[in-house]
Amino acid sequence: MCIRDSSILHPLSAKHLREKRSFYITATRSLPLDLAAACPYCAPTGPAERVWLTCHYEVVAMLTWNEICRLANEGNPEPDTRLQRSNEEWAALLTPEQYHVTRQAGTERAFSNEMCSRFEPGDYACVCCGTLLFDSEQKFESGSGWPSFTQPVKANVIAYHNDHGFGRTRIETTCNTCDAHLGHVFPDGPPPSGLRYCMNAVALRKLAQP
Repeated sequence: MCIRDSSILHPLSAKHLREKRSFYITATRSLPLDLAAACPYCAPTGPAERVWLTCHYEVVAMLTWNEICRLANEGNPEPDTRLQRSNEEWAALLTPEQYHVTRQAGTERAFSNEMCSRFEPGDYACVCCGTLLFDSEQKFESGSGWPSFTQPVKANVIAYHNDHGFGRTRIETTCNTCDAHLGHVFPDGPPPSGLRYCMNAVALRKLAQP
């Protein structure tokens, strides 16, 4: 890793380009030799007496509760792509439980899926369209009975909507590509973001490690 400053960067932004996460913005910054000497992708620059390395890294702004509230109230960012299918098409592609949760905004029973307590490295995608949503490095044990994450992999993969059901206001999360209901997000997660993305396990698909 080349840079990790959680006060200004998404926790995943310091992952190196060898991860091939092309959906992050790529930038360059000069680093002292002792910070980047181990990086095989860096090239020495500058005078010999003051050696610096130009190191490529990925910059993604960390989402905060205030920003999520703003998106829910003012509109969500444009997704990279959109996928639309009829209800009949989704019903043919999904299991009954997946269809109920993702297309009818249902909720699976708490502690009903082993995904809650598994923390192997890997990525989590939307079960409907395959859009990459979360990285396991941002998964944590919330005790809620549903898989919980602190940040999505990219700001525009999830859409936010005010949900006034059950006599209270919450913020619903949906896949910004196909509108699948994923769960809700709350401001009671761990630092530095303080967010808890409370997801239905059946709305996610764990991707196999390469």
